[in-house]
Amino acid sequence: MFVGDARLSPTSRLASNAHVLTVNGLAVAPRHQRTGVSRALLLETVGQARRRGATKVSLRVLGLNLGARA
Repeated sequence: MFVGDARLSPTSRLASNAHVLTVNGLAVAPRHQRTGVSRALLLETVGQARRRGATKVSLRVLGLNLGARA
């Protein structure tokens, strides 16, 4: 059963941006939305980024996704 997923990737190939990772593909199954799954996924993803040496994590949210922007 799919609940949610989040993935990290380098923001760019430039060495000067090696400290920045981007959250890509954050997704939560509709029946699990608004239950804290996204928050838990993001907390774990930020922890993974830190373990990989990142000092900054970037996340872009679509303007229409009001729940994510709240």
